[in-house]
Amino acid sequence: MKRYSIFKCAVFMMTLLSLLGACSDNSETVLLGSDDQLRFSSSETSKKFTVCATGEWKITTDAPWLSFSKRSGEGDGQTREQIVVTAARNTSSARQASFHLSAGGKTLVVNCEQEEGRPFAFGAIGLSASLQVGTSVAGIMLNIPYEYGYKGMKLTLHTAFSGEGSEGLTAEAQSFTLDTDKGMLSVPLGGKPVKSGSLVITVSTDQAEIAPVVLNTTVNDRIILEQHFDLCIYGGDFVAGKPGNMPVWVKDENGKNIPPTPLGELQPRTPNHDGSNDLFSTMAHSYLVSKGLDSWEGTKVYERPGYVKIGTGSAVGKIATPTFAALGTENVDVVVSLKVAEWPDEQDGKLVVSVEGSGTASLSTYAYLHKKAKSGSEWEEVKFTIQGASGNTRLVFTTKGNKRFAIDDLIVSVK
Repeated sequence: MKRYSIFKCAVFMMTLLSLLGACSDNSETVLLGSDDQLRFSSSETSKKFTVCATGEWKITTDAPWLSFSKRSGEGDGQTREQIVVTAARNTSSARQASFHLSAGGKTLVVNCEQEEGRPFAFGAIGLSASLQVGTSVAGIMLNIPYEYGYKGMKLTLHTAFSGEGSEGLTAEAQSFTLDTDKGMLSVPLGGKPVKSGSLVITVSTDQAEIAPVVLNTTVNDRIILEQHFDLCIYGGDFVAGKPGNMPVWVKDENGKNIPPTPLGELQPRTPNHDGSNDLFSTMAHSYLVSKGLDSWEGTKVYERPGYVKIGTGSAVGKIATPTFAALGTENVDVVVSLKVAEWPDEQDGKLVVSVEGSGTASLSTYAYLHKKAKSGSEWEEVKFTIQGASGNTRLVFTTKGNKRFAIDDLIVSVK
């Protein structure tokens, strides 16, 4: 009796396994799909979908943005067949649709959703370095960020120059095939500016639906000091509202902070978190050298990606440039330009500008235009002159009416 029970159990298990290996019992019409809902990103995206059916099956849909590697076939009720469902790139609002899988009088409905998309667009373009009259621009790149592209998208960029400083500048058309939906395109500049003055750079494509993008900049007579903070890479970006990272600092022989060797895993930082401790009081001199800041001074200055932030939530800070040593004993008028940004949840503050050494600035304060926000800020252009600057002149920036601000793209040139 016990042996008979064991035999029955074995037969049952073998039967069950054979059924699990098939879609269903052959005694009835089978129609199975692997999913009842598919979700797609805004870029052109494909998903795998499995069909198991008895007899002829077909897929139908009213959605023109859905396509299928196969729309019909014939099944044996046991074999699973994999097809690919593709959603075309979406450049507008989120959309929903469905497709029907039918066989043997049965129908399955599969719902599809695709997230909101937008048309391809350029961001704010910029130069990798400043332009100076009479100096070759070899190695200087025009950097053009983009978003809402797609892998395989082809673009040809055309660059045009106008304005007083345009003479002598060239840029050949550049063709690109995109790998990602957002990124950066770089166009090398050629030639040598003949005249100083305003310069307008316009970038366009062969596609009429893509709006051209324009950069208003300047060809300088003679650059005395330039700092774009490009060597600063750590911390969150409070201006753009993007997270970042930073190393786990270790101490050098003087008790100052340096990155470990090897660098190791980086710590995540929110948009509001700095990428360093106070640069001039806690970071090693070697670290300041690596950031191109060894001749700068300041208090409560912190690294951010591509700029520095000055001040904390409880205390105002300041930052001082190196002296204009390139002027030597000359006594000349210079033009100063820079970008500033006020902390997101502060407003009504003012940038305070002071000159140490020779010279008188045409600007002592600048009122930020920023309005208090939960996140994100914006860069504001500031430009002024210093009369009678010389080799011992330097600038000091701080703020009043608020606690925190950032600076970037400082250029001092002979007027």
